[in-house]
Formats: sequence, structure tokens, C-alpha cells
Amino acid sequence: MTDSAASLAGLLLEQVSRLLRRLEPAQIRELVAERAELAVVPVPAQASQPEPAAATPTGRGEPAGRPRAPRAGAGLDVEATRDAIMALSDRDEAARYVAGLGTVAVLRALADDLHVRLPAKVRKPDIARRIVDATLGRKLTAEAMRDLGHGG
Repeated sequence: MTDSAASLAGLLLEQVSRLLRRLEPAQIRELVAERAELAVVPVPAQASQPEPAAATPTGRGEPAGRPRAPRAGAGLDVEATRDAIMALSDRDEAARYVAGLGTVAVLRALADDLHVRLPAKVRKPDIARRIVDATLGRKLTAEAMRDLGHGG
């Protein structure tokens, strides 16, 4: 292995190590049992940071109106993510996939982009479940209802 290849491999292993430290124990068990896999997903280029807001009459430096979190699932391709969820076969598998997409902030932004309402205080697994219920869950429920209508 050349020095550059060894250096690149070392950098990659450091990134994988950081990723694994962020996973929940259940996600690691799924990986080990080969019921889940890691995927390489391109990360969009970071948009330039907006200029700080000018001070308002309250002196808090907040812009008029409610500040917004980053859009588009905090860097996720919303349509591609929705398509990936819809391609899965069951709610549990989809919930694991969604939970693995990122932090609570990333999932909140994705939920917002998918028009999924969330309470103010909600845990990551609950956000994932609500996203799944609003996407794949609706499809599976419709299919089940259709099958009931056909005596199936």
C-alpha cells in the first residue's frame, strides 16, 4: 500500500469510527446481524452562512419573524429520501432507516419538509416513526384497506 493509499485508508477509518460512535446500540446490533448496512451518500456542499441579523429594537439580534431551521432535511435530498423510504417493505425497517439519517435536528428539518407535524418535545425514534407513518405507513395502510375490500 502506498503512503497516500495508507493515509487515505487511515482518514476513512477515522470517519467510520466517528460514525459508529454516533450510532445507537440497536443500530450497531442491526449492522452486526447484517440486517442493516452502511451506505455512502453524497453530502451536498455547505451553503454559505448567512450574515448575523442586525439588532432589533429588543436588542437580541433576532430577525423579524420566527427564525427557521435549515431547509431540505438539513442537506438531505427530500425527494430521494422519500423515494428510499417508500421503497422499503415495512415500517420497522423504514423507521431504522430514517433514524439513521442523522440527528434530531436533521430529522426535524426532514419532517418539516415532508409536512409532518411534530410536538415541541419529541425523541428521535418518535420523529422517525412519524415520518414513516406519513410516508410509507400511509401506503401500507391504503394497501391493507384495499386488500380488506377485496376479501383478501
